[in-house]
Amino acid sequence: MDYAISHHTVFMPAGEYIRKYRDEDKFIVFCRRCNRYDRCWACPPYDFDISARIGKYKYICITGTQIVPDPSSVPTIPAGTEKEVVIGLLTEVRLQLDSWLRWPETEYPGSLACHLCPDDTCTRITGQPCRHPHLIRHSLESFGFDLGRTAEELLHIPLVWSDGVKFPEYLMLVSGLFTDVPIDISLKPAP
Repeated sequence: MDYAISHHTVFMPAGEYIRKYRDEDKFIVFCRRCNRYDRCWACPPYDFDISARIGKYKYICITGTQIVPDPSSVPTIPAGTEKEVVIGLLTEVRLQLDSWLRWPETEYPGSLACHLCPDDTCTRITGQPCRHPHLIRHSLESFGFDLGRTAEELLHIPLVWSDGVKFPEYLMLVSGLFTDVPIDISLKPAP
């Protein structure tokens, strides 16, 4: 499938984002319904205090990656496979984004990137330690953040969903970088 990607970024005080967009009790309910819950080291339940981990940061840089499929390629998706196509497309784009999203961590030591780990063969399933603990990145939603409100109110791009029949107009990935220094993520060329 052909598609175009655009990145939308907002930088704000972390405390403000935590106060206005985080509801851990509400969103842990959704995590518990997910097949990754307690089966992936990047997902809850965690063996650390989320509030303590993110509460120490001064800023957050939120990046929304909008993926717009080429309308001419959408009709070729076989009926009943929309979910698999969406997951495949998101995975493909996420793999392209990973190094770009980790770049600020190396430029600004001590920063923490948040986006979902792509590994679907996590060793947590078998009770083994993570094979790549230095690569684990937790998603904002697993920390209790409302990505629907984040996308709509901060990035000005509401999330859209498939109606189960036709492919959505666009897809959106939302990532965050908690940091202690002002940064300009636009300095790093997009993937």
